[in-house]
Amino acid sequence: MRRPRYSERELWLVLSSIPGLGFARLKSLTETLGSANCVWEASPNELTAVPGIGPKLASAICEQVRTLDVDQYLSKLAMAQVQVVTYLDAEYPQALRSLSAPPSTLYYQGCLSLLGQPLVAVIGSRKMPMALYDWVAHLSAQLAEAGVVVVSGLARGADTAAHLGAMSTGTTVAVLPCGLAHVYPHQNRNLATRISQEGLIMSEFSPWTRVRGHSFAARNRIVVGLAQVVIVTAAGEQSGSLITAGMAYQAGKPIFAVPGAPFEQSSIGTNDLIKNGKARLLTTVDDVLGVVECLGRRVDRRGCSKTLQPSVSSKECPPASSSSNRQLALDFALPETQSVLECLSGPMSIEAVQQTTGLDPGRVLAVLSELELEGRVKVGLDGKWYKTIVCNLGR
Repeated sequence: MRRPRYSERELWLVLSSIPGLGFARLKSLTETLGSANCVWEASPNELTAVPGIGPKLASAICEQVRTLDVDQYLSKLAMAQVQVVTYLDAEYPQALRSLSAPPSTLYYQGCLSLLGQPLVAVIGSRKMPMALYDWVAHLSAQLAEAGVVVVSGLARGADTAAHLGAMSTGTTVAVLPCGLAHVYPHQNRNLATRISQEGLIMSEFSPWTRVRGHSFAARNRIVVGLAQVVIVTAAGEQSGSLITAGMAYQAGKPIFAVPGAPFEQSSIGTNDLIKNGKARLLTTVDDVLGVVECLGRRVDRRGCSKTLQPSVSSKECPPASSSSNRQLALDFALPETQSVLECLSGPMSIEAVQQTTGLDPGRVLAVLSELELEGRVKVGLDGKWYKTIVCNLGR
């Protein structure tokens, strides 16, 4: 009997990169035909005989077999410093095996063993008041300080605050809606690099896959699947965060929501989650740590303050739902805003601005985000920030 040229794992990895060939279909193919090697050598007629495999997908599989240089593909992965764990591997995250549609393959950079620690997902809207952004960063810092790994999706807004806050005292996991070679959003590429060095960044999409419309829901199911607890920090009436919260609710995961003023657009969804009994009210980090402990996970409460205070008082941050309110928020943050603007003598990364101003990462990004909304700064394709106009912020 001829020995297969490639291992079962290698061909599973290659097959899983074919668009449309998700876990259920790949599993059906390997079980029906006998192995990934048998799938690789199958004819179009043999492939279409398997339930769920139509002529179009069978053609795509045969085209992959005909054109792909497997050795070159595996070498390309290694050169990109991307590591892989497949559903066939013992190291595959147990939490994801229970999903109805688990990822066939996970591509990652960083420390995969972090997935064995207590994991809490922190999600929310891309747009939120500056005070809430600070609060999310502070919450994430306290969770990380207690030994919890914060999981989020690397989006702007709440996700960015969660990642930066967690890395100030511990570590974090970022799940991408695209391949690791095409980080989305591009403004967070430097942040993604830092997470890959200090935490874990991962995706079910092959490294050279660009973001697509359906990718976000796919990413969010992984975020929910990994976490023992899900925190919704901000959600508008039609926010995608509510869809993610729905995934968590259906999965029976404990959900917390941050309450907000009834006139705040970013609080409509979180208030409804609490009102409808789908989420618990979140006011202190102990609310979350208590549930994590009840789920059998150990945390370290030493060093965690009992209350979650944003870095600016509530009176300093009016609702950021209009241009005038955003300007008012900036005026109240005048010393920090001015120091950030003054250091932007040329294009700079968030890390460089942080080092120059001495501000914490969450505060730097909050100020930059507000300035961007005002049209005073922009972020380039390389992820660096620069001034668009000369701003006079003197009193």
